[in-house]
Amino acid sequence: MANTQKDLLKKATEFYAEYPQNQTDGELIQDQNYLNQKLQFFKDVAKEASIGKSDYALALVAFILKELQQSNSTDETNDVVPSFIKKYEVSEEDQAGLKRFMDFLHSERDEQSKIEEILRDSQYLHLGMPDAFERLELQRLVEERKIGVNYADSEWLEKCKHYFVKHSFNCDYTIRKFGAIRSRNFIELEKRIDKLPGNGKEKNGNSQRTELLSDKESEEMFKLAFRNSVNLISVADQKAGMLIQINTLLAGFVFTFGAAKIEENTYYLIPTTAILVGSALTVFFGILASRPMQRHFDAGKGYEREEIFFGSYDRLDSNARKVSWEKYSSDINELLKGAKKNVFDGLIKESYEVSKVLSRKFGFLSLAYKIFFAGLFLGIVGFLILMIYEYNLIEPHMQKLNTSNPF
Repeated sequence: MANTQKDLLKKATEFYAEYPQNQTDGELIQDQNYLNQKLQFFKDVAKEASIGKSDYALALVAFILKELQQSNSTDETNDVVPSFIKKYEVSEEDQAGLKRFMDFLHSERDEQSKIEEILRDSQYLHLGMPDAFERLELQRLVEERKIGVNYADSEWLEKCKHYFVKHSFNCDYTIRKFGAIRSRNFIELEKRIDKLPGNGKEKNGNSQRTELLSDKESEEMFKLAFRNSVNLISVADQKAGMLIQINTLLAGFVFTFGAAKIEENTYYLIPTTAILVGSALTVFFGILASRPMQRHFDAGKGYEREEIFFGSYDRLDSNARKVSWEKYSSDINELLKGAKKNVFDGLIKESYEVSKVLSRKFGFLSLAYKIFFAGLFLGIVGFLILMIYEYNLIEPHMQKLNTSNPF
């Protein structure tokens, strides 16, 4: 069966090249060389993922047929797969596998296997290639001929922007090889949109364009926001730990040094006390900044249940260890099977509460820094004043001793 599928892959490539010109209208989207480039990409990614040819042959056949449909500027795209099956007498088992991969390529569902991830990246590989805009323009011609309507430039570019945002790369290999070019293409696309008439700023400073975020863009925004929040919480904890460590060492040193000086001059008690009190308060507020915090925000306002945890360890529910697996599984399934709005509501709620944690942490941290600098400044200035005062008292006596000594 594996050899049969490999042979089927070779036949699909030939079928692409031999498909009647009057049906594909000159193959506006891809010629044979461009298809071979995509096929080679698929094989390279599969090789890196240790996937054998016998495992992906049928998926690649489906991909070739999908690309042939994509190149067709007429309404006869449904004829491609039946013609191939009839010409090469594809077995029923291979037909079932072929249909499964074709359905995936025609759908927008998430990838469920490594092969599907590679298929999806191959499908949208042109977005990460230098000639992306030429390929998109050819696609524009095909779509206009199919629907019999011409796109306005602004309408087509906005459609392309949505296309870019919706279809990101999945595989590490694709991101490594084509991610940078894809990003440059997207930036260039936005520049072209901004240059269109009517997309500039008006004299009163109001922009003519108003766009709504797509679900994908909203998800990316939440990912970025939570990643930044977790990083900021980590930074706050590190800074608090550093302050605690520094002030613990400083307090020990100043206590030893100050105790010796106080025996000589009791006024040294003032700067010593200033630094020790400042260090103690700094350590206190540093501990408050890094202390895990129990859930108490908006108690009694319907926020008592949190199915998914998105924030820092400060937000962990202390009662979570008492929840049974059945209860946890039931709550998660209830959330995921519900409306998307419920998931976004959970994200918004968690974002709100994580912002509370950040506000508290950095509030204590800011206060700790202020106290630390104030205590250190007062202590150093106090020590300097007393040392200068003592020097001015001792120096005249030393000069008298030097002048009175005949030797």
